[in-house]
Amino acid sequence: SLMLTVHLLLWAYGMACMDSLFSPLIYFLTTLIFMGMRELSMALSNPFGDDDVDFCTSIWLATCYNDAVFLLEHSFDVEYDMW
Repeated sequence: SLMLTVHLLLWAYGMACMDSLFSPLIYFLTTLIFMGMRELSMALSNPFGDDDVDFCTSIWLATCYNDAVFLLEHSFDVEYDMW
C-alpha cells in the first residue's frame, strides 16, 4: 500500500509538471487502474480460502477422485491389432 501511494504521488507530481490538459484525465484513469489491480490482487491473494470468490477445492477433489476410481475400476478392451 505504501509503495502504491508513493508511486501515485510521484506520478501526480509528474503529471502536474506537464502542460497538457489531458494530464488530470490520464492520472485519474491510471489511478483507477492501479487501485483496481490492488483490489484484485488482495482478493486473489488466498484463492483456497472460504470467501465467495475463492476456488471450490472440495468439488475439484471429489471430481478428481471419482474420475480416478472410474479409470482404475473400469475394464478396457484393448485391441493390439490397431497399432
